[in-house]
Amino acid sequence: MTNHRILWRRALGRLAINFSASRRLGAVFAAAGLLAACSYSGDIDNPLVRRSQWFSYVQGDDIVAACSASAPDRMRFVYNADFLRQVRTYELTGNPAGGAAVEVRAAAGGASFSNIRFNDLQSAWGWHKSETVMDPTGYRALLSALDADGFFEHRDDNLRLNSRDYYWLVTGCIDGVVETGGWLNGKQDISALAFGQMLWALDEAELPIDRPRWVDPADRRDRPGEAGDDLTIKPFWITVRDRPAGE
Repeated sequence: MTNHRILWRRALGRLAINFSASRRLGAVFAAAGLLAACSYSGDIDNPLVRRSQWFSYVQGDDIVAACSASAPDRMRFVYNADFLRQVRTYELTGNPAGGAAVEVRAAAGGASFSNIRFNDLQSAWGWHKSETVMDPTGYRALLSALDADGFFEHRDDNLRLNSRDYYWLVTGCIDGVVETGGWLNGKQDISALAFGQMLWALDEAELPIDRPRWVDPADRRDRPGEAGDDLTIKPFWITVRDRPAGE
Protein backbone atom coordinates (compact mmCIF):
# COMPACT_ATOMS: atom_id res chain seq x y z
CA MET A 1 0.00 0.00 0.00
CA THR A 2 1.33 3.43 -0.93
CA ASN A 3 0.60 6.90 0.32
CA HIS A 4 -1.69 9.49 -1.12
CA ARG A 5 0.51 12.55 -0.86
CA ILE A 6 -0.33 16.19 -1.40
CA LEU A 7 2.33 18.86 -1.79
CA TRP A 8 1.31 22.50 -1.41
CA ARG A 9 3.65 24.88 -3.20
CA ARG A 10 4.26 28.15 -1.42
CA ALA A 11 6.82 30.93 -1.63
CA LEU A 12 8.50 29.65 1.55
CA GLY A 13 8.71 26.01 0.52
CA ARG A 14 6.57 22.88 0.54
CA LEU A 15 4.38 21.26 3.12
CA ALA A 16 3.73 17.57 2.59
CA ILE A 17 0.72 15.83 4.07
CA ASN A 18 0.63 12.04 3.89
CA PHE A 19 -2.35 9.72 3.94
CA SER A 20 -2.25 5.93 3.74
CA ALA A 21 -5.51 5.27 1.93
CA SER A 22 -4.32 4.98 -1.67
CA ARG A 23 -4.52 1.94 -3.91
CA ARG A 24 -1.49 1.15 -6.10
CA LEU A 25 -0.36 4.68 -6.71
CA GLY A 26 -0.13 8.02 -5.04
CA ALA A 27 -0.83 11.42 -6.53
CA VAL A 28 0.50 14.85 -5.96
CA PHE A 29 -1.36 18.10 -6.34
CA ALA A 30 0.77 21.23 -6.20
CA ALA A 31 -1.03 24.55 -6.29
CA ALA A 32 0.56 27.98 -6.47
CA GLY A 33 -0.70 30.48 -3.95
CA LEU A 34 -2.18 28.00 -1.51
CA LEU A 35 -2.39 28.77 2.18
CA ALA A 36 -1.81 25.64 4.21
CA ALA A 37 -4.21 26.71 6.95
CA CYS A 38 -7.16 26.82 4.54
CA SER A 39 -8.13 23.17 4.54
CA TYR A 40 -11.62 22.54 3.19
CA SER A 41 -14.06 20.86 5.56
CA GLY A 42 -17.40 21.79 4.01
CA ASP A 43 -19.80 24.59 2.99
CA ILE A 44 -18.46 25.33 -0.50
CA ASP A 45 -21.69 27.27 -1.10
CA ASN A 46 -20.33 29.97 1.21
CA PRO A 47 -18.46 32.42 -1.08
CA LEU A 48 -15.84 33.20 1.53
CA VAL A 49 -15.10 29.49 1.99
CA ARG A 50 -14.96 29.12 -1.76
CA ARG A 51 -12.45 31.95 -2.07
CA SER A 52 -10.11 30.89 0.75
CA GLN A 53 -10.32 27.09 0.44
CA TRP A 54 -10.69 26.53 -3.27
CA PHE A 55 -7.47 24.56 -3.76
CA SER A 56 -8.19 22.30 -0.82
CA TYR A 57 -11.70 21.72 -2.16
CA VAL A 58 -10.39 20.92 -5.64
CA GLN A 59 -7.89 18.46 -4.16
CA GLY A 60 -10.66 16.72 -2.24
CA ASP A 61 -8.87 17.04 1.10
CA ASP A 62 -12.10 16.36 2.97
CA ILE A 63 -12.77 13.23 0.91
CA VAL A 64 -9.26 11.92 1.55
CA ALA A 65 -9.46 12.63 5.29
CA ALA A 66 -12.78 10.80 5.67
CA CYS A 67 -11.97 7.83 3.44
CA SER A 68 -12.13 4.43 5.14
CA ALA A 69 -13.34 0.92 4.47
CA SER A 70 -16.64 1.72 6.17
CA ALA A 71 -17.18 5.08 4.45
CA PRO A 72 -19.66 5.43 1.57
CA ASP A 73 -18.21 6.06 -1.86
CA ARG A 74 -17.60 9.75 -2.53
CA MET A 75 -16.33 11.46 -5.65
CA ARG A 76 -15.68 15.07 -6.59
CA PHE A 77 -15.40 15.97 -10.26
CA VAL A 78 -14.13 19.48 -11.07
CA TYR A 79 -14.56 20.77 -14.61
CA ASN A 80 -12.44 23.89 -15.12
CA ALA A 81 -13.55 25.74 -18.27
CA ASP A 82 -11.01 28.57 -18.07
CA PHE A 83 -11.37 29.75 -14.48
CA LEU A 84 -12.20 33.23 -15.76
CA ARG A 85 -15.17 31.83 -17.65
CA GLN A 86 -16.70 28.91 -15.77
CA VAL A 87 -16.21 26.20 -13.15
CA ARG A 88 -18.48 23.21 -12.58
CA THR A 89 -18.33 20.57 -9.86
CA TYR A 90 -20.13 17.27 -9.48
CA GLU A 91 -20.35 15.71 -6.00
CA LEU A 92 -21.34 12.06 -5.82
CA THR A 93 -22.16 10.30 -2.55
CA GLY A 94 -22.96 6.60 -2.53
CA ASN A 95 -26.22 5.41 -0.99
CA PRO A 96 -27.15 2.06 0.63
CA ALA A 97 -29.00 0.96 -2.51
CA GLY A 98 -25.77 1.00 -4.52
CA GLY A 99 -26.50 4.21 -6.39
CA ALA A 100 -25.36 7.73 -5.65
CA ALA A 101 -26.75 11.19 -4.94
CA VAL A 102 -25.42 13.76 -7.40
CA GLU A 103 -25.04 17.47 -6.65
CA VAL A 104 -24.15 19.73 -9.56
CA ARG A 105 -22.73 23.22 -9.08
CA ALA A 106 -21.79 25.71 -11.77
CA ALA A 107 -20.42 29.23 -11.48
CA ALA A 108 -19.31 31.84 -13.99
CA GLY A 109 -16.17 33.88 -13.44
CA GLY A 110 -14.19 31.71 -11.04
CA ALA A 111 -13.65 33.14 -7.56
CA SER A 112 -13.02 36.80 -8.14
CA PHE A 113 -13.38 39.41 -5.40
CA SER A 114 -13.45 42.23 -7.94
CA ASN A 115 -17.23 42.51 -8.19
CA ILE A 116 -18.35 41.08 -4.86
CA ARG A 117 -20.97 42.88 -2.79
CA PHE A 118 -20.45 42.15 0.89
CA ASN A 119 -24.08 42.92 1.69
CA ASP A 120 -25.17 40.24 -0.77
CA LEU A 121 -22.47 37.57 -0.81
CA GLN A 122 -24.61 34.66 -1.84
CA SER A 123 -26.01 36.26 -4.99
CA ALA A 124 -22.64 37.69 -5.97
CA TRP A 125 -21.06 34.25 -6.05
CA GLY A 126 -24.12 32.07 -6.12
CA TRP A 127 -23.80 28.64 -7.68
CA HIS A 128 -26.26 27.43 -10.28
CA LYS A 129 -27.22 24.05 -8.86
CA SER A 130 -29.15 20.89 -9.63
CA GLU A 131 -29.55 17.56 -7.86
CA THR A 132 -30.43 14.07 -8.97
CA VAL A 133 -30.00 10.43 -7.93
CA MET A 134 -28.03 7.91 -9.98
CA ASP A 135 -29.40 4.38 -9.73
CA PRO A 136 -27.07 1.42 -9.11
CA THR A 137 -26.88 0.59 -12.81
CA GLY A 138 -25.97 4.16 -13.66
CA TYR A 139 -23.37 4.33 -10.91
CA ARG A 140 -21.72 1.11 -12.05
CA ALA A 141 -21.72 2.50 -15.58
CA LEU A 142 -19.98 5.65 -14.35
CA LEU A 143 -17.26 3.58 -12.65
CA SER A 144 -16.82 1.61 -15.87
CA ALA A 145 -16.55 4.86 -17.82
CA LEU A 146 -13.89 6.14 -15.40
CA ASP A 147 -11.99 2.89 -15.83
CA ALA A 148 -12.18 3.19 -19.62
CA ASP A 149 -10.97 6.80 -19.40
CA GLY A 150 -7.89 5.76 -17.41
CA PHE A 151 -8.86 6.96 -13.95
CA PHE A 152 -7.39 3.89 -12.26
CA GLU A 153 -4.23 3.73 -14.36
CA HIS A 154 -0.74 4.97 -13.56
CA ARG A 155 0.34 8.07 -15.51
CA ASP A 156 4.09 8.33 -16.02
CA ASP A 157 4.38 12.08 -16.50
CA ASN A 158 3.38 15.13 -14.51
CA LEU A 159 0.20 16.81 -15.64
CA ARG A 160 0.35 20.59 -15.22
CA LEU A 161 -3.00 22.36 -15.32
CA ASN A 162 -3.34 26.11 -15.71
CA SER A 163 -6.43 27.96 -14.51
CA ARG A 164 -6.97 29.22 -18.07
CA ASP A 165 -7.09 25.66 -19.40
CA TYR A 166 -10.03 23.34 -19.88
CA TYR A 167 -9.57 20.25 -17.74
CA TRP A 168 -11.13 17.68 -15.42
CA LEU A 169 -9.83 16.87 -11.94
CA VAL A 170 -11.33 13.96 -10.02
CA THR A 171 -10.81 12.78 -6.45
CA GLY A 172 -12.69 9.82 -5.08
CA CYS A 173 -12.97 7.43 -2.17
CA ILE A 174 -14.11 4.20 -3.80
CA ASP A 175 -14.44 1.03 -1.73
CA GLY A 176 -12.35 2.70 0.96
CA VAL A 177 -9.49 3.58 -1.39
CA VAL A 178 -8.45 7.08 -2.54
CA GLU A 179 -8.16 7.59 -6.29
CA THR A 180 -7.22 10.73 -8.23
CA GLY A 181 -6.99 11.70 -11.88
CA GLY A 182 -6.63 14.64 -14.24
CA TRP A 183 -7.29 15.23 -17.94
CA LEU A 184 -6.18 18.30 -19.92
CA ASN A 185 -7.84 19.44 -23.12
CA GLY A 186 -5.35 19.77 -25.95
CA LYS A 187 -3.21 16.99 -24.55
CA GLN A 188 -6.31 14.93 -25.21
CA ASP A 189 -9.88 15.62 -26.29
CA ILE A 190 -11.66 15.85 -22.96
CA SER A 191 -15.02 16.31 -24.68
CA ALA A 192 -14.71 12.61 -25.62
CA LEU A 193 -14.30 11.40 -22.04
CA ALA A 194 -17.08 8.93 -21.31
CA PHE A 195 -17.51 9.93 -17.66
CA GLY A 196 -17.73 13.61 -18.60
CA GLN A 197 -20.46 12.94 -21.12
CA MET A 198 -22.40 11.01 -18.49
CA LEU A 199 -22.12 13.83 -15.96
CA TRP A 200 -23.06 16.48 -18.50
CA ALA A 201 -26.16 14.43 -19.38
CA LEU A 202 -27.23 14.66 -15.72
CA ASP A 203 -26.38 18.36 -15.43
CA GLU A 204 -29.51 20.52 -15.15
CA ALA A 205 -27.86 23.63 -13.72
CA GLU A 206 -29.15 26.73 -15.48
CA LEU A 207 -25.70 27.94 -16.54
CA PRO A 208 -24.96 26.39 -19.97
CA ILE A 209 -21.89 24.16 -20.13
CA ASP A 210 -18.84 25.89 -21.60
CA ARG A 211 -17.50 23.14 -23.83
CA PRO A 212 -13.76 22.48 -24.15
CA ARG A 213 -11.85 24.73 -26.51
CA TRP A 214 -8.28 25.52 -27.50
CA VAL A 215 -6.35 27.90 -25.22
CA ASP A 216 -3.53 30.11 -26.51
CA PRO A 217 -0.34 29.23 -24.56
CA ALA A 218 0.31 32.97 -24.14
CA ASP A 219 -2.74 33.16 -21.90
CA ARG A 220 -1.13 30.89 -19.33
CA ARG A 221 2.58 31.73 -19.55
CA ASP A 222 4.70 33.70 -17.07
CA ARG A 223 1.83 34.87 -14.90
CA PRO A 224 1.64 32.53 -11.89
CA GLY A 225 -0.75 33.34 -9.08
CA GLU A 226 0.59 34.04 -5.61
CA ALA A 227 -0.85 33.87 -2.11
CA GLY A 228 -3.29 36.71 -1.52
CA ASP A 229 -3.86 37.45 -5.20
CA ASP A 230 -7.31 37.52 -6.73
CA LEU A 231 -7.34 34.11 -8.40
CA THR A 232 -8.89 35.47 -11.59
CA ILE A 233 -6.29 38.20 -12.04
CA LYS A 234 -3.27 35.91 -12.34
CA PRO A 235 -3.42 32.36 -13.70
CA PHE A 236 -2.48 29.61 -11.26
CA TRP A 237 -1.16 26.10 -11.75
CA ILE A 238 -2.11 22.73 -10.32
CA THR A 239 0.21 19.77 -10.90
CA VAL A 240 -0.98 16.17 -10.77
CA ARG A 241 1.68 13.47 -10.44
CA ASP A 242 1.37 9.74 -9.89
CA ARG A 243 4.13 7.88 -8.12
CA PRO A 244 5.05 4.19 -8.45
CA ALA A 245 4.38 1.95 -5.46
CA GLY A 246 6.98 2.31 -2.73
CA GLU A 247 8.05 5.87 -3.57
